Amino acid sequence: MYRIFLVFVRNSIREVCDFERETCLALAAHNIVFAFLMREGISFIDVAQGEKVIAKEKNNLYFIRPLLLPFQRYAGIVSVSLVVNVFLLTLFLLLYKTYRKAGGLFLWIFHPRDYDLWKFIRYFYYSIYDVVDYFPARELKGSHELKEKQKLLVMQSQRVASVSDAVYASLKRYRVDVFLAPLGFRIETFQKRTHNSLQYIKSLLPDHKTPIVGYIGGINHRLDYDLLYKLALRCEDTNFVFIGPLQFKQDNNVVWVKRSTKDWVSVLSSLPNVYFSKRTIHWRHIPNILDAFDICMIPYDTAQEFNRFCYPMKIFEYFYAGKPVISSPIDALKKFSTYIQTASSVDEWERQIKRLLVSPWPKRFHVDQKKIARANSWEEKIRYITTGL
Repeated sequence: MYRIFLVFVRNSIREVCDFERETCLALAAHNIVFAFLMREGISFIDVAQGEKVIAKEKNNLYFIRPLLLPFQRYAGIVSVSLVVNVFLLTLFLLLYKTYRKAGGLFLWIFHPRDYDLWKFIRYFYYSIYDVVDYFPARELKGSHELKEKQKLLVMQSQRVASVSDAVYASLKRYRVDVFLAPLGFRIETFQKRTHNSLQYIKSLLPDHKTPIVGYIGGINHRLDYDLLYKLALRCEDTNFVFIGPLQFKQDNNVVWVKRSTKDWVSVLSSLPNVYFSKRTIHWRHIPNILDAFDICMIPYDTAQEFNRFCYPMKIFEYFYAGKPVISSPIDALKKFSTYIQTASSVDEWERQIKRLLVSPWPKRFHVDQKKIARANSWEEKIRYITTGL
Protein backbone atom coordinates (compact mmCIF):
# COMPACT_ATOMS: atom_id res chain seq x y z
CA MET A 1 0.00 0.00 0.00
CA TYR A 2 1.34 3.40 -1.03
CA ARG A 3 1.93 6.20 1.44
CA ILE A 4 1.69 9.87 0.46
CA PHE A 5 4.50 12.26 1.35
CA LEU A 6 4.45 16.04 1.13
CA VAL A 7 7.99 17.46 1.15
CA PHE A 8 8.68 21.15 1.81
CA VAL A 9 11.39 22.31 -0.62
CA ARG A 10 13.13 25.66 -0.09
CA ASN A 11 16.06 25.41 -2.50
CA SER A 12 16.15 24.89 -6.24
CA ILE A 13 15.02 21.35 -6.87
CA ARG A 14 17.65 21.01 -9.60
CA GLU A 15 20.76 21.92 -7.61
CA VAL A 16 23.84 19.76 -8.14
CA CYS A 17 24.06 18.43 -4.57
CA ASP A 18 20.54 18.90 -3.30
CA PHE A 19 19.39 16.93 -0.26
CA GLU A 20 15.77 17.94 -0.92
CA ARG A 21 15.66 16.51 -4.43
CA GLU A 22 17.46 13.33 -3.44
CA THR A 23 15.08 12.79 -0.54
CA CYS A 24 12.10 13.17 -2.89
CA LEU A 25 13.57 10.72 -5.40
CA ALA A 26 14.39 8.12 -2.75
CA LEU A 27 10.94 8.41 -1.17
CA ALA A 28 9.26 8.12 -4.58
CA ALA A 29 10.74 4.66 -5.09
CA HIS A 30 8.04 3.19 -2.82
CA ASN A 31 5.64 6.08 -2.12
CA ILE A 32 3.74 8.89 -3.82
CA VAL A 33 5.62 12.14 -3.27
CA PHE A 34 4.51 15.76 -3.73
CA ALA A 35 7.36 18.27 -3.55
CA PHE A 36 6.07 21.73 -2.59
CA LEU A 37 8.47 24.16 -4.31
CA MET A 38 7.77 27.14 -2.10
CA ARG A 39 10.19 29.51 -3.87
CA GLU A 40 9.12 28.66 -7.42
CA GLY A 41 5.62 30.12 -7.43
CA ILE A 42 3.65 30.99 -10.54
CA SER A 43 1.10 33.73 -11.17
CA PHE A 44 -2.46 33.49 -12.45
CA ILE A 45 -1.16 34.86 -15.74
CA ASP A 46 1.37 32.00 -15.95
CA VAL A 47 -1.43 29.50 -15.42
CA ALA A 48 -3.54 31.16 -18.11
CA GLN A 49 -0.57 30.79 -20.47
CA GLY A 50 -0.29 27.08 -19.82
CA GLU A 51 2.01 26.77 -16.79
CA LYS A 52 1.06 23.90 -14.47
CA VAL A 53 0.65 24.12 -10.72
CA ILE A 54 1.13 20.35 -10.40
CA ALA A 55 3.56 18.64 -12.79
CA LYS A 56 4.67 15.02 -12.85
CA GLU A 57 8.46 14.82 -12.67
CA LYS A 58 8.92 11.05 -12.54
CA ASN A 59 6.93 8.01 -11.53
CA ASN A 60 5.27 8.78 -8.19
CA LEU A 61 6.99 12.21 -7.93
CA TYR A 62 5.06 15.44 -8.51
CA PHE A 63 6.31 19.02 -8.32
CA ILE A 64 3.85 21.55 -6.91
CA ARG A 65 4.40 25.26 -7.44
CA PRO A 66 2.45 27.69 -5.25
CA LEU A 67 -0.06 29.91 -7.00
CA LEU A 68 0.94 33.47 -6.14
CA LEU A 69 -1.58 35.99 -4.94
CA PRO A 70 -1.35 39.55 -6.33
CA PHE A 71 0.92 42.15 -4.66
CA GLN A 72 3.79 39.75 -3.91
CA ARG A 73 6.08 42.74 -3.29
CA TYR A 74 4.59 42.92 0.19
CA ALA A 75 6.10 40.42 2.67
CA GLY A 76 2.76 39.81 4.35
CA ILE A 77 1.14 38.82 1.07
CA VAL A 78 3.95 36.33 0.40
CA SER A 79 3.33 34.63 3.75
CA VAL A 80 -0.44 34.59 3.31
CA SER A 81 -0.03 33.20 -0.19
CA LEU A 82 2.05 30.25 1.05
CA VAL A 83 -0.37 29.50 3.89
CA VAL A 84 -3.37 29.52 1.53
CA ASN A 85 -1.53 27.27 -0.93
CA VAL A 86 -0.39 24.73 1.64
CA PHE A 87 -3.85 24.57 3.22
CA LEU A 88 -5.55 23.98 -0.16
CA LEU A 89 -2.86 21.45 -1.00
CA THR A 90 -3.59 19.61 2.24
CA LEU A 91 -7.29 19.41 1.37
CA PHE A 92 -6.36 18.06 -2.06
CA LEU A 93 -4.03 15.43 -0.54
CA LEU A 94 -6.69 14.30 1.92
CA LEU A 95 -9.05 13.68 -0.99
CA TYR A 96 -6.27 12.08 -3.01
CA LYS A 97 -5.42 9.79 -0.08
CA THR A 98 -9.01 8.59 0.05
CA TYR A 99 -9.13 8.11 -3.73
CA ARG A 100 -5.87 6.13 -3.84
CA LYS A 101 -6.66 4.29 -0.59
CA ALA A 102 -3.17 5.22 0.56
CA GLY A 103 -1.68 4.05 3.83
CA GLY A 104 -1.03 7.43 5.37
CA LEU A 105 -0.31 11.12 4.89
CA PHE A 106 3.19 12.27 5.87
CA LEU A 107 4.97 15.63 5.91
CA TRP A 108 8.76 15.81 5.52
CA ILE A 109 10.43 18.97 6.87
CA PHE A 110 14.06 20.16 6.70
CA HIS A 111 14.26 23.77 7.84
CA PRO A 112 13.12 25.40 11.10
CA ARG A 113 11.49 28.18 9.07
CA ASP A 114 9.05 25.54 7.82
CA TYR A 115 7.43 25.83 11.24
CA ASP A 116 5.56 28.93 9.99
CA LEU A 117 3.60 26.76 7.52
CA TRP A 118 3.64 23.51 9.46
CA LYS A 119 1.77 24.94 12.44
CA PHE A 120 -1.33 25.50 10.28
CA ILE A 121 -1.54 21.94 8.94
CA ARG A 122 0.31 19.80 11.50
CA TYR A 123 -2.76 17.91 12.69
CA PHE A 124 -3.43 16.50 9.21
CA TYR A 125 -0.03 14.81 8.88
CA TYR A 126 2.45 12.50 10.51
CA SER A 127 5.41 14.92 10.59
CA ILE A 128 9.03 13.94 10.05
CA TYR A 129 11.65 16.58 10.87
CA ASP A 130 14.89 15.76 9.05
CA VAL A 131 17.60 17.99 10.59
CA VAL A 132 20.24 17.95 7.86
CA ASP A 133 22.13 21.04 9.13
CA TYR A 134 22.26 23.40 12.08
CA PHE A 135 20.50 26.23 10.24
CA PRO A 136 20.28 28.72 13.17
CA ALA A 137 24.07 29.12 13.02
CA ARG A 138 23.88 30.17 9.38
CA GLU A 139 21.47 33.09 9.57
CA LEU A 140 22.45 36.77 9.53
CA LYS A 141 19.53 37.66 11.75
CA GLY A 142 16.85 35.82 13.64
CA SER A 143 19.13 33.10 14.98
CA HIS A 144 17.34 33.03 18.34
CA GLU A 145 13.97 32.83 16.59
CA LEU A 146 15.17 29.90 14.47
CA LYS A 147 16.45 28.06 17.52
CA GLU A 148 13.04 28.40 19.12
CA LYS A 149 11.26 27.17 16.00
CA GLN A 150 13.67 24.25 15.74
CA LYS A 151 12.99 23.39 19.37
CA LEU A 152 9.22 23.39 18.74
CA LEU A 153 9.58 21.20 15.66
CA VAL A 154 11.77 18.76 17.53
CA MET A 155 9.34 18.53 20.44
CA GLN A 156 6.12 18.38 18.41
CA SER A 157 6.96 16.37 15.27
CA GLN A 158 6.13 12.68 15.36
CA ARG A 159 9.61 11.65 14.23
CA VAL A 160 12.93 13.54 14.31
CA ALA A 161 16.18 12.52 12.62
CA SER A 162 19.62 14.09 12.46
CA VAL A 163 22.60 13.09 10.32
CA SER A 164 25.26 14.90 12.37
CA ASP A 165 26.54 13.64 15.71
CA ALA A 166 26.96 17.18 16.99
CA VAL A 167 23.42 18.25 16.04
CA TYR A 168 22.06 14.94 17.32
CA ALA A 169 23.55 15.62 20.75
CA SER A 170 22.02 19.09 20.86
CA LEU A 171 18.55 17.80 19.88
CA LYS A 172 18.60 15.12 22.57
CA ARG A 173 18.08 17.90 25.11
CA TYR A 174 14.49 18.22 23.90
CA ARG A 175 13.53 14.58 23.32
CA VAL A 176 15.23 11.23 23.80
CA ASP A 177 13.95 9.38 20.72
CA VAL A 178 15.84 11.36 18.06
CA PHE A 179 17.16 9.17 15.22
CA LEU A 180 20.80 9.37 14.17
CA ALA A 181 20.37 8.57 10.48
CA PRO A 182 22.76 7.93 7.56
CA LEU A 183 23.76 11.10 5.74
CA GLY A 184 22.65 10.44 2.16
CA PHE A 185 24.89 9.83 -0.86
CA ARG A 186 24.03 9.53 -4.56
CA ILE A 187 25.59 6.15 -5.21
CA GLU A 188 24.00 5.87 -8.70
CA THR A 189 26.32 8.63 -9.88
CA PHE A 190 29.29 6.31 -9.46
CA GLN A 191 27.60 3.24 -10.87
CA LYS A 192 26.69 4.86 -14.21
CA ARG A 193 29.68 6.69 -15.65
CA THR A 194 29.30 8.41 -19.01
CA HIS A 195 32.17 10.92 -19.26
CA ASN A 196 35.95 10.77 -19.62
CA SER A 197 37.74 12.37 -16.67
CA LEU A 198 41.14 12.82 -18.29
CA GLN A 199 39.68 14.74 -21.22
CA TYR A 200 37.75 17.02 -18.90
CA ILE A 201 40.72 17.69 -16.59
CA LYS A 202 42.90 18.45 -19.62
CA SER A 203 40.42 21.14 -20.59
CA LEU A 204 40.61 22.59 -17.09
CA LEU A 205 44.31 22.42 -16.27
CA PRO A 206 47.37 23.40 -18.32
CA ASP A 207 49.44 20.62 -16.70
CA HIS A 208 47.39 17.61 -15.67
CA LYS A 209 50.52 15.67 -14.65
CA THR A 210 51.08 17.88 -11.63
CA PRO A 211 49.56 16.48 -8.38
CA ILE A 212 46.03 17.68 -7.78
CA VAL A 213 44.44 18.49 -4.43
CA GLY A 214 40.78 18.92 -5.25
CA TYR A 215 37.50 20.13 -3.80
CA ILE A 216 33.97 19.50 -5.09
CA GLY A 217 31.12 21.62 -3.75
CA GLY A 218 29.77 25.14 -3.49
CA ILE A 219 32.33 27.94 -3.72
CA ASN A 220 31.02 30.20 -0.97
CA HIS A 221 31.72 31.83 2.39
CA ARG A 222 32.23 28.47 4.11
CA LEU A 223 35.75 27.96 2.72
CA ASP A 224 38.84 29.12 4.61
CA TYR A 225 40.27 31.30 1.86
CA ASP A 226 43.05 32.80 3.93
CA LEU A 227 44.38 29.31 4.64
CA LEU A 228 43.99 28.26 1.00
CA TYR A 229 45.88 31.31 -0.25
CA LYS A 230 48.84 30.70 2.07
CA LEU A 231 48.80 26.99 1.30
CA ALA A 232 48.85 27.52 -2.48
CA LEU A 233 51.84 29.85 -2.12
CA ARG A 234 53.75 27.23 -0.15
CA CYS A 235 52.85 24.22 -2.30
CA GLU A 236 53.91 25.63 -5.64
CA ASP A 237 54.27 22.19 -7.25
CA THR A 238 50.70 21.18 -6.43
CA ASN A 239 47.53 22.21 -8.25
CA PHE A 240 44.52 23.20 -6.16
CA VAL A 241 41.31 22.60 -8.11
CA PHE A 242 37.82 23.76 -7.09
CA ILE A 243 34.84 22.25 -8.89
CA GLY A 244 31.43 23.68 -8.08
CA PRO A 245 29.04 26.61 -8.47
CA LEU A 246 30.25 30.11 -7.54
CA GLN A 247 27.80 31.11 -4.81
CA PHE A 248 28.71 34.76 -4.23
CA LYS A 249 25.18 35.77 -3.19
CA GLN A 250 25.35 33.60 -0.08
CA ASP A 251 27.63 36.25 1.49
CA ASN A 252 24.50 38.39 1.97
CA ASN A 253 23.02 35.89 4.42
CA VAL A 254 25.87 35.64 6.93
CA VAL A 255 27.37 37.98 9.45
CA TRP A 256 30.97 36.81 9.65
CA VAL A 257 32.21 37.58 6.12
CA LYS A 258 35.12 40.03 6.26
CA ARG A 259 36.14 39.72 2.62
CA SER A 260 33.74 38.68 -0.11
CA THR A 261 33.90 35.28 -1.74
CA LYS A 262 34.10 36.99 -5.11
CA ASP A 263 37.24 38.90 -4.03
CA TRP A 264 38.86 35.76 -2.66
CA VAL A 265 38.16 33.79 -5.84
CA SER A 266 39.77 36.59 -7.84
CA VAL A 267 42.83 36.62 -5.58
CA LEU A 268 43.24 32.84 -5.62
CA SER A 269 42.68 32.64 -9.39
CA SER A 270 45.67 34.93 -9.88
CA LEU A 271 47.96 32.19 -8.53
CA PRO A 272 49.38 29.86 -11.20
CA ASN A 273 48.46 26.66 -9.34
CA VAL A 274 44.83 27.44 -8.38
CA TYR A 275 41.93 26.66 -10.70
CA PHE A 276 38.18 27.21 -10.46
CA SER A 277 35.72 25.57 -12.84
CA LYS A 278 34.52 28.14 -15.35
CA ARG A 279 31.30 26.36 -16.22
CA THR A 280 28.43 24.54 -14.58
CA ILE A 281 29.37 20.93 -13.81
CA HIS A 282 26.74 18.23 -14.17
CA TRP A 283 26.72 15.78 -11.28
CA ARG A 284 27.46 12.92 -13.69
CA HIS A 285 30.98 14.34 -14.10
CA ILE A 286 31.79 13.99 -10.40
CA PRO A 287 33.13 10.39 -10.29
CA ASN A 288 35.45 10.94 -13.22
CA ILE A 289 36.72 14.26 -11.94
CA LEU A 290 37.46 12.66 -8.58
CA ASP A 291 39.51 10.01 -10.39
CA ALA A 292 41.90 12.76 -11.46
CA PHE A 293 42.37 14.07 -7.91
CA ASP A 294 45.32 12.76 -5.92
CA ILE A 295 43.91 14.12 -2.66
CA CYS A 296 40.43 15.41 -1.82
CA MET A 297 39.94 18.25 0.62
CA ILE A 298 37.33 19.92 2.82
CA PRO A 299 38.94 23.27 3.71
CA TYR A 300 36.12 24.77 5.78
CA ASP A 301 36.49 27.79 8.02
CA THR A 302 35.74 26.23 11.42
CA ALA A 303 35.52 29.64 13.08
CA GLN A 304 31.97 29.45 11.72
CA GLU A 305 29.65 27.56 14.04
CA PHE A 306 27.66 26.23 11.10
CA ASN A 307 30.75 24.48 9.74
CA ARG A 308 31.60 22.89 13.07
CA PHE A 309 28.12 21.35 13.25
CA CYS A 310 27.96 20.28 9.59
CA TYR A 311 28.30 16.82 8.04
CA PRO A 312 29.57 17.37 4.47
CA MET A 313 27.81 15.12 1.96
CA LYS A 314 30.85 15.25 -0.27
CA ILE A 315 32.79 13.02 2.13
CA PHE A 316 31.05 9.91 0.80
CA GLU A 317 31.73 10.93 -2.78
CA TYR A 318 35.37 11.16 -1.81
CA PHE A 319 35.15 7.83 0.01
CA TYR A 320 33.45 5.96 -2.84
CA ALA A 321 36.22 7.19 -5.14
CA GLY A 322 38.74 5.74 -2.67
CA LYS A 323 40.66 8.96 -2.18
CA PRO A 324 42.71 10.18 0.79
CA VAL A 325 41.03 13.18 2.40
CA ILE A 326 42.34 16.17 4.32
CA SER A 327 39.80 18.23 6.23
CA SER A 328 39.51 21.09 8.64
CA PRO A 329 38.45 19.90 12.12
CA ILE A 330 34.73 18.96 11.86
CA ASP A 331 33.06 17.07 14.70
CA ALA A 332 31.02 14.73 12.49
CA LEU A 333 34.15 13.51 10.66
CA LYS A 334 36.13 12.51 13.75
CA LYS A 335 34.80 8.95 13.57
CA PHE A 336 36.54 8.53 10.19
CA SER A 337 40.01 9.50 11.45
CA THR A 338 41.55 6.45 9.76
CA TYR A 339 40.62 7.79 6.33
CA ILE A 340 40.56 11.56 6.95
CA GLN A 341 43.61 13.55 7.94
CA THR A 342 42.67 16.58 10.03
CA ALA A 343 44.62 19.83 9.67
CA SER A 344 44.04 23.11 11.48
CA SER A 345 46.94 25.30 10.35
CA VAL A 346 48.78 25.97 7.10
CA ASP A 347 51.74 24.01 8.44
CA GLU A 348 49.58 20.98 9.15
CA TRP A 349 47.88 21.14 5.76
CA GLU A 350 51.24 21.37 3.98
CA ARG A 351 52.67 18.48 5.98
CA GLN A 352 49.66 16.24 5.31
CA ILE A 353 49.66 16.99 1.58
CA LYS A 354 53.35 16.19 1.20
CA ARG A 355 53.02 12.98 3.21
CA LEU A 356 50.01 11.69 1.28
CA LEU A 357 51.55 12.47 -2.11
CA VAL A 358 54.54 10.21 -1.42
CA SER A 359 52.64 7.46 0.46
CA PRO A 360 50.46 5.06 -1.60
CA TRP A 361 46.91 4.94 -0.31
CA PRO A 362 46.30 1.39 0.99
CA LYS A 363 43.88 -0.70 -1.06
CA ARG A 364 42.18 -1.92 2.12
CA PHE A 365 41.30 1.72 2.90
CA HIS A 366 39.64 2.01 -0.50
CA VAL A 367 37.54 -1.08 0.21
CA ASP A 368 36.56 0.19 3.66
CA GLN A 369 35.72 3.67 2.36
CA LYS A 370 33.44 2.30 -0.34
CA LYS A 371 31.65 0.14 2.23
CA ILE A 372 31.06 3.18 4.45
CA ALA A 373 29.76 5.17 1.47
CA ARG A 374 27.30 2.44 0.51
CA ALA A 375 25.92 2.39 4.06
CA ASN A 376 25.13 6.11 3.68
CA SER A 377 23.19 6.03 0.42
CA TRP A 378 19.94 7.99 0.12
CA GLU A 379 18.05 4.72 -0.01
CA GLU A 380 19.59 3.61 3.27
CA LYS A 381 18.77 6.93 4.90
CA ILE A 382 15.10 6.84 3.83
CA ARG A 383 14.76 3.18 4.84
CA TYR A 384 16.23 3.93 8.27
CA ILE A 385 13.96 6.91 8.97
CA THR A 386 10.73 5.45 7.59
CA THR A 387 10.99 1.96 9.05
CA GLY A 388 7.98 1.33 11.25
CA LEU A 389 5.80 4.16 9.90
